[in-house]
Formats: sequence, structure tokens, C-alpha cells
Amino acid sequence: MRRLVALVSILALAVALPTGAGAVAQEASPVAEAGMPSGIPFAILALGVVEQLPPGPAEIGFGRMGFAPGSGIDIDPEPWVALIAVESGTFTFTITTAVPVSRMVFAGVLAPPEATTAGVAFTVGPGESVVLPPFATGEVRNAGPEPVVALIVYIEPSEDAATEATPAAREEAPAGITFEPLAFGAVEQLPPGPAKIDIVRTTIAPGVTFPQDARVGVEVDHVEAGSLTLRTTGGPAVQVVRGVAELGTPGTEPIISMVSPGQEVTVSAGDAFFIPAGSVTGGEVVGNTEVVALIAIIEPLGETAATPEP
Repeated sequence: MRRLVALVSILALAVALPTGAGAVAQEASPVAEAGMPSGIPFAILALGVVEQLPPGPAEIGFGRMGFAPGSGIDIDPEPWVALIAVESGTFTFTITTAVPVSRMVFAGVLAPPEATTAGVAFTVGPGESVVLPPFATGEVRNAGPEPVVALIVYIEPSEDAATEATPAAREEAPAGITFEPLAFGAVEQLPPGPAKIDIVRTTIAPGVTFPQDARVGVEVDHVEAGSLTLRTTGGPAVQVVRGVAELGTPGTEPIISMVSPGQEVTVSAGDAFFIPAGSVTGGEVVGNTEVVALIAIIEPLGETAATPEP
């Protein structure tokens, strides 16, 4: 089996950034739980806590994996962190160190994470998630009769997060395994940890305006439906990638633009954007179709989104 980090590295692009710059859902309670702007409805799909994040510069990737029955892949020791959330099917993991697994219970309430036993196989099914810490080793496979579909957020060190964007499909996926890029970004620096990683889905009705918020952590977003206008008024620029799913094709060049303070841009289904920490960003839904977006948020544990600016 090929390495898991090589598979998801199809998203590992060194992107230009300004210097300094089917799951069971849980209905959100306090907005600060997932770092979302106030007034925006969302459902938490997965949440994980990591004690240590990779040092910057670092690449952040967000994607969807598919494993056919009988397929699997090795997890080799790498200085990366990943949150894997199963949407359908069941993964079987064997990891040589104990890792936290979050289970969903009735009414969509997240149960406290449970620690696995090192070297003992465990399963992760729909609505459940697992955090892989740096240098974890082992394997993940689909031992069941149905395909497995899972979301993955990963953070890995890069040599330089401020170089020109180039495609990086480093290896083709092994037979039976697919990977769909959803969003990505690169940062010069990350907080040392502990930190939390959230995967949420938000649905925003037509006519809704969301307020300007200064991001405490970093956020990568994939628009599943509808269109929205993003507007930045301060902090680092927002990165927009058009047609990000096409980056799964070897040789495809990303179409990237930067939205600096005082500028705005419209993003639509199939587009992605990256909001760095400190960016003050808001906007509104365009047209008569609701916006649905998948969002991965990485922020220091215990910190919350800033109060919206007037």
C-alpha cells in the first residue's frame, strides 16, 4: 500500500501569500465552538484537538477521499497532522500509538473522544472522526463491503509557503482510492498548540449578509452550491482558487487570485478560498440560491472569533 501522506499531497501546493500574512451533523451551540462568524448557521461534522501543530511555513489541505472495498494505504511517519472524518462506509485503522477518536451519539451530540489502544485495530464509521498526530505510523483500509468516503484536513510543513504556485500531484492514487481536492492554503506561521480543527457545513439563505470578523485562526472553504461575495477590510489578503476540484488532474495549473483589504470578489460552486489569521472578512449571498459551503477551521484551543467590527 502507498503512503497516506503521498496520496493527500496532491493538494500540497506552494502558493503565493503576502509575507506576514452523508455525515451525522451536530447542530452548533455557541458560535465560538467552531470559529464561525456570528449569525451564520452551521453544523459541526467533525472536531479534533491536537497538542502540537507543525512549525511554519506550512501547507493546509482539505479534501475528500474515496476507498473502494479491499483498498488500503500505509501511514508512514511524517511531521504532519490530519483530521479524518468519515461520511459513509467504515475505515479500519491500525496505528502504533494511541490516537483520539470522536464518536457521534443520538441527537447528533458529539461524545467525548476516546483513546485507542496502540497497535490494536479500530473502526471509524459515518459521523465519526480520528486525529492522526505527527509521526503516527500504521495503516488504514476499507475492510467492509461498501465504499468509504471521508473528509480530510491536513497540515504539513513546507520548505517555503511564499513561493509561486505549482501543481504537486506527487503520486498517482493507488487502485481503488480517489482524492478530490476541496481547498488549500499556506501560512508562514502557526500557533504552537494545543489547537482544534473543525470541519463544518454552513447553509446561508439568499439575502443574508454576514458581518466583518477578524479571524483568530485560519480557514479553508469550499463552495458546494450558490454564490457569495467576499469583502476584506483589513489584515492579510484572502486567497481564491477557481475550479479547485480540477487540480486532481495531473498537470492542471491552479487559477489563484488574491483579495486585498478594500477589495471584493464573487465565489461560486466549485471555487475555494483561504482566509488567513487576522484577516477581517465579510460578505453576502448573491442571487436567489442559498449558499452551501464546507469549511475547515484551525485555531488555538480556547480562543474564539473576534467580535464583529461595526
